[in-house]
Formats: sequence, C-alpha cells, structure tokens
Amino acid sequence: MGKGLNAKNRKTKYFGTDGFRGEFGRELTVRHAYIIGRFLGESLCRGDGTNPRILIGRDTRLSSPLLEAAICAGLGDGGGEAFLAGVITTPGLAFATKNGDFDGGVMITASHNPYTDNGIKLFDKDGIKVADELIFELEKFIDESLKLGLFDESYAPSGRAYPEAKEAYVNHLTVGKIGLLSGLKIGLDTANGAATEIAPEVFRLLGAEVHRIGGEPDGMNINFGVGSTNPEALSRLVTDRGLDFGFSFDGDGDRCITIGKGGKIIDGDSEMFILAGAMKERGELKHNTVVATVMSNSGFVNSLRKIGIEAAIVAVGDRFVSEKMRDGGYTLGGEQSGHIIIGDGALGDGIFTAISLATLVKKSGGTESLLSGLEIYPQLTSNVRVRNKGVLMEDARVTSMVKELSEKIGSQGRILLRPSGTENLVRVMIEHKNPDKCKLYLEIILDFLEKWKIDNER
Repeated sequence: MGKGLNAKNRKTKYFGTDGFRGEFGRELTVRHAYIIGRFLGESLCRGDGTNPRILIGRDTRLSSPLLEAAICAGLGDGGGEAFLAGVITTPGLAFATKNGDFDGGVMITASHNPYTDNGIKLFDKDGIKVADELIFELEKFIDESLKLGLFDESYAPSGRAYPEAKEAYVNHLTVGKIGLLSGLKIGLDTANGAATEIAPEVFRLLGAEVHRIGGEPDGMNINFGVGSTNPEALSRLVTDRGLDFGFSFDGDGDRCITIGKGGKIIDGDSEMFILAGAMKERGELKHNTVVATVMSNSGFVNSLRKIGIEAAIVAVGDRFVSEKMRDGGYTLGGEQSGHIIIGDGALGDGIFTAISLATLVKKSGGTESLLSGLEIYPQLTSNVRVRNKGVLMEDARVTSMVKELSEKIGSQGRILLRPSGTENLVRVMIEHKNPDKCKLYLEIILDFLEKWKIDNER
C-alpha cells in the first residue's frame, strides 16, 4: 500500500498517528464507522473478483459493539465480507489478519483513553497500519458521504464469528514455551480491556501462577484506575502478595509496564534497556541501535551509549517508531509508555513484550541486575488542555519562552512541548539532573501556558 509520510507532512482530518479516535457520539459516530466499512468494501477489491474479507476486532468499551455493527453494515453494502474476532488485543487482531486469508483488519479501540472515547485502527493484509495514501482517500470518501447522507443508523449486527483469531494468537505466543515460567508468581493488570481473557490464559499456559486485577470489564471501567497508565494499582498487588513481578497492559493490549519485585515501576525506557542488552548479547540487535522517541529520557540514551548501543530518535507515536525500524532494518524500538516493538518492526505487543521480559527476569533472578548501568534523569510531564493545540504550538510567545528556558537549562536537561496526536492537549515534558530545578521549570511553563489560555481562549 505504499510508504507512509513523515511526521511533518502528515495532514489528516480524522485519522491521527494511531487511527481515528475521539469521543463516541460526537467526534466518532456510527455514521463514520458505516462509511469506513463501506469504503473498505469498495476499495479493497480482490483480483479474482471475490468479495474482500475483513477481520474485525474490538475492546470492551460500551460503544465498541455499536461501531462493530456499523462497520459490518457498511462493509456489506460496499461488497465486502466481515469476520468477527470479538474481544481481542490490537496485536492479536493484526497477527490474525496477517496470518489468515484476509484483505485487511479493523480494530475498534481507544487504547488507553477513557470509555467515553473510542477509535478505529486500520491494518493492511500484512497486519501493518495502512499507509497515508489510503487514509487520504478514505477521508475524502468520509466527507463526500457525510454530505450525501445516504445511510441510516439502525445497523443490525452482522458478520461471521471468527474465534480462530484468538486461538491462533494464543498459540503464536505460547508455542514452544509451555511451562517456561513455572514456579513464578506473576501479577497481571489487564485494564478491564482487550487483554482481560487472553493475557491470563497465556501466562497460565507458560506455567505461571497468575494474580490478576483489572479483569472485570463492564463497558465503562476500561483503564479506570488500572492499566499501564495507572501502574500503581499493580505495584500494590505485587507488594501486598509478595509476587515475583508483574505486567500492566493498556485497554487494547499493545502496551506493557513492568512491576519489579517490591513494587518498582519499570517504564518503557527501562524495558528497552533490559531488552537491548540481552538482544545485543545474543547478536539480535541489528546495527546495535534502538529506535526511541523524543520523549525518551536522556539518561536512558546516554546509558545505552555506555554499553555500545545507539539510539535513533523519532517523533512520538508507535507508527513513527515502526516506520523507522522497517526503513533502517532495526529490531527493537518503543516508547516510555511501554509500547515496545520487537523484531520485524510491524507492531508493538504488550503480552509478547511481557513474555520476553519475564524470561530474562527469571534467568537473572530479578530486575535489579538487569537495570544495572541505567541512569534516568528526573523527568516531569503534564498535560495542558486547550481548544486548539495547533494555535498554541505556533504562537511566537510560546516558542520564545521555550527557547529562553532551554538556554538557561543548557546541557543539564531539556524542555519538550508537543501536541497530543489524539486529544486537544499539549504535553509538557521537563528533564533536569537536579529534581528541584526540574519541578521549578515545569511550574514556570505551566503558569505561562495558563496565562496564555486566559488571553487567547476566552
């Protein structure tokens, strides 16, 4: 489907770096879902004249079945055929799409966002997020269809159940590894999301004694107080029950945050440091390089260099990490959030990441030795909600303020302001070797931005 565009020239209306995402019923509606399904049915025609086959998966949000029904209806009206994987993780859906007889895949999820949001991610037949060229065509189709209004909103559930998707994915994760983690007591936080059933099944097959939280989805509690954005919940469980370690996933199962013995929270940078060292030792770290984002800690980057590993830095977003890995032939990349990509650079997989880390931790006897040599600089982040993130980012006063403070900080740290790819937020990150100065600079910037909002968003 062609090569994607870079971060600077990717100008889309509905789809961000991680799909079409927004508040259900307002920013993302069943009409949008129907139109997307119809576009896939009409555009992914098979060369032999048969109907395109699309695999659809979803997370546990209240709105996910509604969007699924609308996509199926549109797909059918467009001449396509829907196969329903049910509740499955995003990497599971991508794996099943690639390894089944499908022309594409659709994942209905808003990942780590609250249940009021939802999203649609599109994959090509190889299980890779579709290229921007197709997204541009789809967005034109959405706008034209909305103007015509040739649809209603009474979509009956349709499509063929396809439980083989989950079965194939679980087998992929466990083949040749049955009993590998026997004797270990592992905590799992499945965020009341897509990994709720799959992750415990996988780790039990691997022989671990599983202790789970975030495993009772009700449609509205996905990511609520649990999951990779709230790792403190699993940290308490690991500590209280004396578990060996644990893994916290997000709503769609592509992120993983590790909890070490004693409740230590180990983020994506630290996970990549552990994996990079082991892969380098095994000769699996191509070009001795890790792909990381601008949000990765400077201490992490410097620590990698000390053990002979370079970091290739890209814009925030797993899509940019994936593209860089494929273009450069790299075999490890990821983000602080715990979205780690191992191997071919196609997609991050939280459960696969957890298995890879668990194997190393069991071999070493704990996370402490694996993290030896890693220095992390104090880092603080905060989100500033705004009406128009683009206006703030382009404001000369904001740019000047950041430049002035950056010059004061010098080589002792850095400042990063970036717009969220999925929400009306500007994310502020401050890094400084001195934790007190880190806090001070963050307060200065947040005060400045609040005053900016008063002047510009009345």
